[in-house]
Amino acid sequence: MLTKITHGLIAICFLAFAVLQLNDPDPIIWIVIYCCIALLALLKLFKFSNALFTRIIFLAVFLYWITYIPDFIEWARGGFISITGSMEASTPLIENVREFGGLSIALCTVLFYFLQSFKTPFWKRK
Repeated sequence: MLTKITHGLIAICFLAFAVLQLNDPDPIIWIVIYCCIALLALLKLFKFSNALFTRIIFLAVFLYWITYIPDFIEWARGGFISITGSMEASTPLIENVREFGGLSIALCTVLFYFLQSFKTPFWKRK
């Protein structure tokens, strides 16, 4: 029961994230990412999950997340300037760090499903 609620809440949250991207300068990529994660949750909720689809989404989100690491490092070297001031990003760095944050949330969620995609978790294999 608890896992059904968890999967349902994840699906609702990521669908809401996708809708919030409609006013973003580059909405398509973010809507696709967030909708794919919502779909993972819905598939798991209704017991139709697919290990290959889950692993592809994990790989795609992970590779995209890696591309934002240089911006995160630059932000850290700059003294962690505030990224929460206004909804208008004053510099591309602020926007990229915010996107890194969103991707980090997405990556953690996809990692949750990725680890479940193995019949026997890899840490329990002999």
